[in-house]
Amino acid sequence: MADDDFLPTFYTTPRIASQFNGWHYKDMREIVPFCEDNDLDPPDFLTLCLKEGKVSEQDLQLAEVKEKKKLKVNKAVEDRKNQYYEENWSKLIMKIIRFRNPLVANAHMITNITNQIDAKQKIYFHIDWVKPGRHTFLIQHDNDEI
Repeated sequence: MADDDFLPTFYTTPRIASQFNGWHYKDMREIVPFCEDNDLDPPDFLTLCLKEGKVSEQDLQLAEVKEKKKLKVNKAVEDRKNQYYEENWSKLIMKIIRFRNPLVANAHMITNITNQIDAKQKIYFHIDWVKPGRHTFLIQHDNDEI
C-alpha cells in the first residue's frame, strides 16, 4: 500500500449524499456559474458596458490593435457579467428549472436570500430527482468558513 492511500481527501465544493442518490456523494453546484452556463437568454454584456460607459467605442477600436485595451474591455465585460448573475440569479434559477411544478426545497427563501447575501459568499445547491416525503442527507465540505 502506498502512503497516498492514507492521505485525507479535501474537497473544494460541498458534496451531498442521501437516499435519493444511493448514499454516494455528489458535488453540489455553485449557483452563479450554474446560471451563467444555463441562462436561456443572456444579455449582450458588451452592449451593456457601452451603454453604462464602462467601455467606450474608442476602447473597442483600439482593442483590435492593442493588447492592454483588449484586456480592459474583456475585464469590463466579465465584471458586468458577474454583476448581472450575482444580482439576478434567483430570477434565472426559476427560469432554468423547466419542470411544470418543480419542488424546490426552501424556494420561499430564494428572494429573501437574494437581498441579504454578501456577493462574496458562494451559494451551493443540488438538483436531483427526489420522491416526496422526509429525507435525510449529509453534506461534506472541508472549508472552515462554511
